[in-house]
Amino acid sequence: MPLIPFATKTASNRGYSGERCINWFARATEGVSAASLMARGGTVAQADVIGSVRAVFGFGGVLYAVANGNLVKVVGSTVAVIGAVGKSEHVSVAQNATQIALIVGNTYYVSDGATLTSHATGAVTAPVWLTALDGYIVVVGEGQGRKDLITVSGLDDATTFAGLDFAAAESDADGLLATISDHGEVWMFGSKSLEVWYNSGDADFPFARNSGAKIERGLHKATTIAKEDNAVFFVGDDLVAYRATGVAPQVISTRDVEEDLRAGEIHSAIAFEERGHKFYAIRMTSGNTLCYDMTTGLWHERTTGVEGQPWYVVCGCRVGSQQYYGTDTGKIVTLDENTYTDDGETILRRAVSVPAYNAEHVRVKRIHMQISGGTAGDTDPQVMLETSRDGRTWSPEMWRSFGALGDYSKPAEWHGLGAFQRFQVRVSITDAVGSDLHGVQYDLA
Repeated sequence: MPLIPFATKTASNRGYSGERCINWFARATEGVSAASLMARGGTVAQADVIGSVRAVFGFGGVLYAVANGNLVKVVGSTVAVIGAVGKSEHVSVAQNATQIALIVGNTYYVSDGATLTSHATGAVTAPVWLTALDGYIVVVGEGQGRKDLITVSGLDDATTFAGLDFAAAESDADGLLATISDHGEVWMFGSKSLEVWYNSGDADFPFARNSGAKIERGLHKATTIAKEDNAVFFVGDDLVAYRATGVAPQVISTRDVEEDLRAGEIHSAIAFEERGHKFYAIRMTSGNTLCYDMTTGLWHERTTGVEGQPWYVVCGCRVGSQQYYGTDTGKIVTLDENTYTDDGETILRRAVSVPAYNAEHVRVKRIHMQISGGTAGDTDPQVMLETSRDGRTWSPEMWRSFGALGDYSKPAEWHGLGAFQRFQVRVSITDAVGSDLHGVQYDLA
C-alpha cells in the first residue's frame, strides 16, 4: 500500500472528527504521498525589549516596537527607548513619509523616529484607531457626543488636526472600532457594519463615503484586522473569520474553527509568511493559536510549549526582506525553518489522523511512517504514536526512533496494533529536530 497523507488540517478538537495538525501544516506534494505535513519553524531571538511586545513596524528601513509601555528603536540587538506611551493591549500604528503616528489606549502620539510627543486629534477627543492614506493620518473614535467620528491630519503633517475637519460614519448607528487602508480606499469598521471611504479631494474634508460599498457585517475586535495576499482579513461580530477582496467578505473559517473562536477569548491576529505559505493567525488569550493557510485554504494550530498554550508570537512586520515578530515574552524574533524551538521553548508537533471506519473488525498489522530525520545532532529523536477506538481515549504511548544525525531516510514502524472497527492514530514529536511528515502506510488484515 502506498504512503497516504496522515492528516491535512485541524477539523475539530471535540472528538467527533478529531483530525488535527498542531505545529504542522499541509503542503501538496508529488512523490511519496499526495501531501506532506511541514513542520513549522522555530524562532531565533534578535533583541530583548523587556516586556510584552504589542506592535512591531518598520520606519525608514529601521525596526521599531511598542513594548513594556515604550516606543523603542531596534538596531540589531540594541534597543533604544524613544519615549513612554503607557501599557495597553490597544495599539494602532500608521505613518506618513516622515512621521510615525500611534494610538496607545486612547492617547495619540507622533514620532519622527527620535522623539515622541502626544497630540490632540481635533473633534475626535477619544481616538481608538488610525490608518494612513495619501499623506493623511485618518483617525476614528469618539467626540461630539458620538462614537463614529472620523478626522484627518494635515497633509504630510501628523501633528495637526483642524477642529472642523471631521465626518461621521452614518450608514449605521454603530460606533467605529477600527480603520485600515486598502487599495487606495479606507475601510471603516463598526460593530455592526463596514463602510468604504475614498479620497474625494474635497477642500473642506478630503474623504467621502462610497455609498454603494456598505457591508452588513461588523467587527469583533480591532486587533483581528490584518492585510496579506491582496486581501483584508478580520474576525466579524458573528465570530466568523473573513477574507475580503474588494467589498465582498468571504467566510474562511470552518464550523469547527468557529466553535473554538466562540469558546475562548480572542486576543489578536497577524498575517505572515513561512516556507512559501502565507497565513492568517488568530491568537487566543488561552488555547492554541488558529492559523489559516492562504495557499491551501486549510487550518492548523500553533503552540509554544505544551498543548493548550498560544503561540507566543503576538505581532509581526516586514522590514526590507526580513520579517520580524514580537512575542509576549518581550523578544523580537525571526522565524527559521532550521530552528526547532521557540527561543529554547519546546515545540510540540502533534497530528491526529482522520478516523477510519469498517463494518467488520480489521487488524492493523503494521504502521510505517516516513519522517524527515537526520538533523538530531548527538540525540536519538523519537516519535510517539497512540491509537484510539473512539477519538477520546488513547492507548499507551509507543515510542520509535526516526533518524539520528545523517540518517535521513529511517522509517518509524509499529507492529501488531490490534483489531478495530473505528481506527484513529495520534502522533507527537517534541525533540528539537527537523520533522516534516511525508506520509503513512497501514498494513491491514
